Amino acid sequence: MQKHDVDHLLIVTDHRAGNAPQWVTGWPGTVEAYVVLKPGERMVMHVEWFNHFPLARRIAKDCDVRWSEHRGIQKTVEELRRRGAKRVGLIGPLVVSKYKVLEQHFQVVLMDADYVRLRLVKSTEEIEWMRTGARLSDAGFDSLLKNLQVGMTERELANLVERAYVGQGGTTFIHYIGVTSMADPQLCVPPQFASSRRVQAGDVIFTEFSAHFWDYSGQVLRSYTIAADPTPLYRELFATAEATFTAVTGVLEPGGLIMFSTFGPDTLKELRAAFAALGRPAQDLGRGAREARRGRGLFDLRYFNE
Repeated sequence: MQKHDVDHLLIVTDHRAGNAPQWVTGWPGTVEAYVVLKPGERMVMHVEWFNHFPLARRIAKDCDVRWSEHRGIQKTVEELRRRGAKRVGLIGPLVVSKYKVLEQHFQVVLMDADYVRLRLVKSTEEIEWMRTGARLSDAGFDSLLKNLQVGMTERELANLVERAYVGQGGTTFIHYIGVTSMADPQLCVPPQFASSRRVQAGDVIFTEFSAHFWDYSGQVLRSYTIAADPTPLYRELFATAEATFTAVTGVLEPGGLIMFSTFGPDTLKELRAAFAALGRPAQDLGRGAREARRGRGLFDLRYFNE
């Protein structure tokens, strides 16, 4: 706050996005939560909906919790004006219409990057909660591994995962589970929504899921085959991933800097060669990338000296 010369912070969960209110109050911000914070003064938080209000009052610590009455940003502006705020730091997502309301009354400074940097350094208590999130995530994977059967749908696989940790107080952040044939693969990443496709012998399953313990998660990225040995392609992919992981963990140390690129110019050259070997044109790849960048160039290059 001193760095940006702001006299108050507005910390936001809006439309179920943004976790900063939970970090400062303990309340997860189910729909909307607007926290007014100034060091040395009691925080004020306006929340929706009315039926969420009683639980927010129970959970939030060191905070005056108020119902927003469907006028959350207006009530927050009133509180900031009552306090004499002039220059407000904003942390969290605020939809454009509400941002304009805030901007009409105060100088607004965006401080999301500062918040992210602050959260990178965990307290001892936070690390323990992360371990709990990791344990719950591992439990979800163990349940999938032990109980999966040929013939199950992707939706049933997701159910196996959730049943392992929901009863222990965990919640789902994501559970993406990819299922595809090794002989004729149709997926390169786990899909974000499960389908009714059934598991078959010769499939490969690969996961990306995280169980939350409040705002602290683990993440499980694993692949394994169903009723068949890995094909040569999947053996090669796994060996490459394992070698990369070993190399990265071999040099990591506290205070160090590691930079890792998975998609650079040489990757595009390899993809072009792979497309050519299949007799398929690769022009659409470059054209799509250029369109996505909208004239800003395909790559951002930065150089670092030791």
